[in-house]
Amino acid sequence: MRQIKFRVWDKLKKRMLDSFGLWELHDDGQNLEHGNGSIFVNRRYNLFKKKDFLFLQFTGLKDKNGKKIYEGDVIKCLNKSMEIKFMNAQFIATDGKGIYTIWTNDDGDIEVLGNIYENPLLVKKSK
Repeated sequence: MRQIKFRVWDKLKKRMLDSFGLWELHDDGQNLEHGNGSIFVNRRYNLFKKKDFLFLQFTGLKDKNGKKIYEGDVIKCLNKSMEIKFMNAQFIATDGKGIYTIWTNDDGDIEVLGNIYENPLLVKKSK
């Protein structure tokens, strides 16, 4: 069974959060989540709006160097650069021309090159 993990792209600060926590806070029985969709995050209880972040799921796979593969990563596989996406209840890799299902990296030929958020030029190069 694969481990359910996420990393987060902070749209405002333009940075990836590989380690984070989501916290539902209660004060004297009162739920502190606001009706506008804001929630508290991290032990510092910083308030943010959900729309300011993208949650990117771990595929359950690692590349040939042991790096975890997440949605939004650009990988090199089959001598092509491809973007990892979650589509139709499965993780896929696409080079803009075709769609490939990724189930395993038993051959050890997948390598993470980066991600589309920190290096958007990787996507342009892959198409």
